[in-house]
Amino acid sequence: MMIFRWSPMQDSDNTVPFYSNRYARENGSENGKEYGCDCGCDTFDSWKPSTDIYNTKDNVVFKVELPGVPKEDVKIEVKESILTISGQRQREKEYGDAKPYSLERCNGKFYRAFRLPKEVDASRIDASMKDGILELRVAKPEETKPRQIQVNVQ
Repeated sequence: MMIFRWSPMQDSDNTVPFYSNRYARENGSENGKEYGCDCGCDTFDSWKPSTDIYNTKDNVVFKVELPGVPKEDVKIEVKESILTISGQRQREKEYGDAKPYSLERCNGKFYRAFRLPKEVDASRIDASMKDGILELRVAKPEETKPRQIQVNVQ
């Protein structure tokens, strides 16, 4: 007899729509919403974009993956040292009469919040978007940047 390790994430039974949206695809909707996605989102109407954060000499840089989201649909706020990025990506309606077989791209509302380090100037944030990547550069004040001190030899 062979023993197999079971995981609920592998369960593709149509009676368990919490782990897969195959039920939603086969029945045309989930809770009145048009199709979900296969990306592992907790809900059918929200998602969490991947974000890289790194520290340079002059800035703290955030790079957020937002393919298919127009810059007009992205909202960036700073309040009490909390940077929030939110918005919405709409499901494309290009299917016509066809019934989608697989939908893996997450759609709906997104929201990310990050506590800014104390050494940044939250009033100086530059935002740009190129090729579906939102880049935020939060400037560091001059006094927190490292500086080199010259030693004079006599």
